[in-house]
Amino acid sequence: MGETVATILTILFSWGYAFLADLGPPIVRATITLSIGLLTRLRFRDRAGLNALGVAVLGILEAAPRTLFEASFQLMFFSVIAVAGIAVPILHVLCIRCFVRCETSIRRHTTSVCRRWPRSCGPT
Repeated sequence: MGETVATILTILFSWGYAFLADLGPPIVRATITLSIGLLTRLRFRDRAGLNALGVAVLGILEAAPRTLFEASFQLMFFSVIAVAGIAVPILHVLCIRCFVRCETSIRRHTTSVCRRWPRSCGPT
């Protein structure tokens, strides 16, 4: 199955779940963020996670500005920043510096799958 088809199916199934769960505000926020993140990933853009977060946050705040003051929105926003803006770049640096062979797409900032771990860098 191609990446485009998988992305479209994932978006459709996530929106189906959102409707099944009665479209609560946290579920809609998560589904919007997921949909935008998957669509930007298809464009092969660097730092797609942060771009997607920015677009999703602007869209959510444009639709409901009072959302800014909800704890669930703030937790979602800061957790995605922590993962996309801090953890993913650190993992890529570690993969490039420590691991012998990495199968990854650096342009997409996806999670690396490393085949061989040297003893000094991690589990054997």
